[in-house]
Amino acid sequence: MLSGQLPIGAQLPSERASAEALGISRTTASAAYRELRASGLITTSQGRRAVLQIPRGGMADFMPLPQEDETIDLATGAPMPHSELLESLYRKAAGMLPAFFSRTSLPAYGLSELRRLVAQRFTDRGLPTQEEQILVTAGAQDALRRVLEVESRRGDSVLVEQPTYPQATNLVTRTGRVPVSMPIDPRREGVGWNSEDITARYELVRPTCHYTIPDGHNPTGLVMSDEARQSLASAAEAQETVLLIDETTTELTSYPDRPRPRPLASYLRNHRLGITIGSLSKIYWPGLRVGWVRACPEVIASLTMSQSSDETSCSIMDQLTAIQVFTNMEKVREIRSAQLRRSRAAAVQALADFLPDAVCTPGDGFTLWVRLGESLAPALCAAAKGMGVRVRPGSYFGFDQSFSDCLRIPLVQPPEVLSEGISRLGEVYARLS
Repeated sequence: MLSGQLPIGAQLPSERASAEALGISRTTASAAYRELRASGLITTSQGRRAVLQIPRGGMADFMPLPQEDETIDLATGAPMPHSELLESLYRKAAGMLPAFFSRTSLPAYGLSELRRLVAQRFTDRGLPTQEEQILVTAGAQDALRRVLEVESRRGDSVLVEQPTYPQATNLVTRTGRVPVSMPIDPRREGVGWNSEDITARYELVRPTCHYTIPDGHNPTGLVMSDEARQSLASAAEAQETVLLIDETTTELTSYPDRPRPRPLASYLRNHRLGITIGSLSKIYWPGLRVGWVRACPEVIASLTMSQSSDETSCSIMDQLTAIQVFTNMEKVREIRSAQLRRSRAAAVQALADFLPDAVCTPGDGFTLWVRLGESLAPALCAAAKGMGVRVRPGSYFGFDQSFSDCLRIPLVQPPEVLSEGISRLGEVYARLS
């Protein structure tokens, strides 16, 4: 369970069998099962084996951590904007605004120029895309909510990687879908998605949808290999499963000179099964609430008419600013990549200096996934508050208490702040261990 290899819904051995297999007393095994039941991690009924489940309270506490003065925030993954570029692009967008003053309504699909720019970005990356395949949304979560509403029904199984972005799992649950874990191995880049495991899980679960983050995976930073992308596409086509591909972190890289993998949707022969969502929250600024969906035109039409489309909208000013961001995307990527390189180098060095036994997952994106070797992450994160550091344990990104031996370190703070924060974590860890 702590390694994330047991999926939700898996049956556990009986108390007697567990005691025999682990070489412990029946009393100890019974006490462990009682603790699991009390925490809501398993459910039992007379005559049946215990079954892993999601705790009644949800996956995690999704309220943002309170920010205090002088506290080093290593919990939030929101990047700080480049102030001069932010001001410049907003000023250019404001200059475009008067042309829309006489309009009484806006296109439901989003501004045509913005849709063309998003489509061209997909085309440039190896996935030919037309304007009619793009829907502009109020951020990535708005996009995911609409897709879940249109492509699945309440009670349907949705594969979700384990670990993953917790707000996505929360959204799957809140919309009445059933998240089923798809364990990935964060230890080696590309190996996170094992081809045999993908095929076996699809045959077992037969999911309606599969939510995946193939590039700069949040929280591990993994980048899905070409082989895994092909295996995933083949498995999805065999079961007619819709891939919900989250590319919010795709443009984030510390290594801009490395060859970029083709978009996951390009590996599908049945293009109806590939739905890609994205936003500008990570590459540019979370305050710019602009996202998009890339799908077949008939899917885009359904998404536009979905119930969720009446609840959220993307402002004209945000869309005009997004046009400026896409027009200057190479400059935006260059600035963000340089910031990520500096922060990654500082964090890796600080970990080597102050947490020398920790192991970082090789990857990319805006995070470092750090394995401590002991299941101390929740205790470390709690104790670190007393040292003025806020950080998320790996268990925050799992369905239950998985990954309690891991930390996620976002690379959004300046190098000197990361170094100081990790040095404080090292002091706390030395005391705990």
